[in-house]
Amino acid sequence: MNGEIVGSIFVVEGNEDTAKLRLLIVDPKARGLGLGSQLVKECINFSRRVGYKKLVMDE
Repeated sequence: MNGEIVGSIFVVEGNEDTAKLRLLIVDPKARGLGLGSQLVKECINFSRRVGYKKLVMDE
């Protein structure tokens, strides 16, 4: 946001076929702008590209 990092998300390997979505953070000043949804979509696209069959929320 104007050159400042205001969101972060992690995707980690769960096992050979499953990736885990972890640690979605959006700065309060950037909430409500769709950034969280965009970050999750990017993780889904990444997971598909690299061959994961499943993406789950980490506990």
